[in-house]
Amino acid sequence: MKRLYSETTPGDGPSMHPDNPYFNNAPNFLELSKDFPYLKDYVGQNKDGSVYYRWKEKNATKMLTKALLKRDFGIEWDMPDSHLAPGITGRVNYLCWIHEILHLHPDFQDCDTSKTIGIDIGTGASAIYPLLGHSLYNWSFIATDIDPVSIASSQSIINQNHLNEFITIHQRSSDQPLLKDLVKEQQVTFCMCNPPFFASSEEMKQNPYVNTELTHNESITLGGEETFIRRILDESLDLQTKISLYSSLVGKKTTLKRILRVLRERKVPSIGSVVLSQKSLDDSHDDSKSGEKLKNIVRWCVFWSFDERFSAIFNAPGAKFKVFGKRKEAKKRFDICFEVKEKEPVVWQRIEEFCKACDGIEYTHENEESKVNIAKFEYHFPYGEGKGMNGPITSSFGIEVESKEDCCLVSFIIHQGDRATFFKVAEQLQHDIVRTSRRWRRLGLRNVK
Repeated sequence: MKRLYSETTPGDGPSMHPDNPYFNNAPNFLELSKDFPYLKDYVGQNKDGSVYYRWKEKNATKMLTKALLKRDFGIEWDMPDSHLAPGITGRVNYLCWIHEILHLHPDFQDCDTSKTIGIDIGTGASAIYPLLGHSLYNWSFIATDIDPVSIASSQSIINQNHLNEFITIHQRSSDQPLLKDLVKEQQVTFCMCNPPFFASSEEMKQNPYVNTELTHNESITLGGEETFIRRILDESLDLQTKISLYSSLVGKKTTLKRILRVLRERKVPSIGSVVLSQKSLDDSHDDSKSGEKLKNIVRWCVFWSFDERFSAIFNAPGAKFKVFGKRKEAKKRFDICFEVKEKEPVVWQRIEEFCKACDGIEYTHENEESKVNIAKFEYHFPYGEGKGMNGPITSSFGIEVESKEDCCLVSFIIHQGDRATFFKVAEQLQHDIVRTSRRWRRLGLRNVK
């Protein structure tokens, strides 16, 4: 049983998202305790003057979250001791990834507005995601939970901070849909979820990292997290683009693999995944004698959408949104290089002729005085019917033309977008530059300049 949770234990991986306000900016616990005296019982100091935080003490996470929400976000916050007290950095990480993905989409580049609507499935007693999402990005939220105590606590926090205009709390029951009747006629930008992790109380007891301040609803669901995420997935197949971006946290890597497989089997057009990891806030304030160092727990997040334009984001070079694709991605080609027995002006003339002949290709010419010229192509696909596409997909790649003694070296390098699209357009362009294909021979244009 020791291996059961090895995949959720600390490991080497990416640190927190660079947009996270705590990125390389851990709080000074000693100074924080001066501003918030209720933290003094949790802050210790070694003989050498180093400071540490007593994470194992009851309510340690809750009190730190309370102080940070007040200091950094201006939020008045408290919640019952009996419910899960959220840490800040991991929750902000999740929101930062959603924000980055939305910002890369042409429809949501200006998404820092209350018109951006998110659904938080299982908001808990803390309402932490809606509070942080609105504070960081001005987003609006629909927050749900099935626990009456959690609903009352979250509603009290929203009332206290005068956020009723932007955050609505909905009491749900376990037999209601997770999403369907919440969407109705309005367009929802995204949904997010931190699902119950365990399938049974016995499974929960076997995890040495479990937070003792958890209710049954917060920690256990029939079938575990995979079944819960599958419910979201199944509803999304009916809702399609009524929610632009679907997402969920995942606690086990094996669960992530299975969810990704199901998404592919259901032919969902846009699928992505990331590692959610952050250095603990006390990494530099560790009391090694008392063992108070907080563990770095790795989590994952899965994203999917029925809008194919998200596919270009998830499949961009670098495998940023592919947990399992980094090695495979490293072996992929992202360029085409070839020689052409023509002078440089002729090469550029043929490139321009190709661009003018193709609908939907935008061409820009840069560095005109340089030996290496770069062009950018953005191929706008026709609107897709029934594929969840609300506009064009954009792929772009650069062209470098370098003059040699008896030829030119031409390179196509993908910048963003789908590789298949890149190769389709680039190979056609290569034929039109070299002009050795059957079409050009048939037209007798091989030597046309």
